[in-house]
Formats: sequence, C-alpha cells, structure tokens
Amino acid sequence: MRFFSYFLAFTLLASAATSYGQVVYNTASTVGESHARGMADMVRSAGSANLLNSEAAINYEAARAANFENRLLYTNSYFENKRMNKEYRAAARRPPATQEQLFRYSQERMPKRLAPSELDPFTGSIAWPLLLEQDEYAEARRRLEESFVTRVESQGADLDAYMKIRKTVDQTLAYMKSKIKDYPPDVYMVAKRFLVSLKNEARMPVQ
Repeated sequence: MRFFSYFLAFTLLASAATSYGQVVYNTASTVGESHARGMADMVRSAGSANLLNSEAAINYEAARAANFENRLLYTNSYFENKRMNKEYRAAARRPPATQEQLFRYSQERMPKRLAPSELDPFTGSIAWPLLLEQDEYAEARRRLEESFVTRVESQGADLDAYMKIRKTVDQTLAYMKSKIKDYPPDVYMVAKRFLVSLKNEARMPVQ
C-alpha cells in the first residue's frame, strides 16, 4: 500500500514537472533546434523589414511622380494661358487712327445739324420742343430767337450773337438739369438734344 502511494506521488510530480516545462519555458529541446528557430526569426524579421521598406519606396515614388505631374500641368497651364493672352492682345490691338479717321470720328460725335423745319435758315425762327415751350423758358426762348435772327442777318459772322447763344444754352441746360426729376425722361432728353444742337448751329455757317 505504501509503495503504491509513493508511486502515485512520483507520477504526479513527474507529470507536473513536464507540464511546467512545456507551459513556462516552451523552449527548444536541443541546441540545434534553438539555432534553427533563431535563424528563422531573423529571416522572418528581415523579410518583414524588406517588405515595409519596399512599400515605403513605392509610396514615395508614387508621391514624387504625382508631384512632378502636378508641377508639369501647372507649368503647361501657365505658358498656355500666357500664350492665349498674348494672342488676344495682339488680335485686339488696332493700328493707330489716321488724321482723317480722327476728324471723321469727331464729326460723328457732334450733334446733327437742325433741319429747316426746326431752325429756319432764312428767318432764324425756331420750332421749340414741348418742354422748352413752357412759360418758365419764355425768356430763354426770346434771347435765343433774337440771337439767331441776328446770326442770319449777319450771315453767321456776328461773334456777339454766337457768344449770347452759347451762354443762354448753357444756362438753360443747367436750369433743366436742376429740375430733371420734374420731367419725363423722354421729354427731357429731346429738349436737351435740341439745345445742344442749337449751340452747335451757332458756330456753323448759315445754310
């Protein structure tokens, strides 16, 4: 009985020792196996390092290529825009106007001469537009009619009549402008153009 107890205790101790060695240490059973495992770990680590380095190199090259492509696109876009701008400026540039063109342009900008139905070239009588027929412009009408009659009689050579016409027209235009809110736009513009044409007529030869 005592022998059986000793045997059982020895068996349990041996089993525990074996289990403890497997769980805690789990080491190689031989020196060769230990070297082999070490070499395998070194190879595995070297392989992982090479893989990571390779992936990093690929990512770097991709980023460098993308950056180069972006800079190339920017450079091409810059010079293309510059070329287009230069072509546009060249197309828009016009040769300088000649003296004849400048004279014709200035003549075109001047008010058209009044028709005989608006200013009688023989009597100097004036057909006034609606706004200038109002009572508040009676004095301006009187002075301008007198000046144009004098102009016809002197064949446009009366400087005093010319200066009076200019002065009266400028004063009338200034008065009209001060009351512009009281007039319909179309009525105001017709009267304004008419006065400007009268002023222009004052320096023209009598028709």
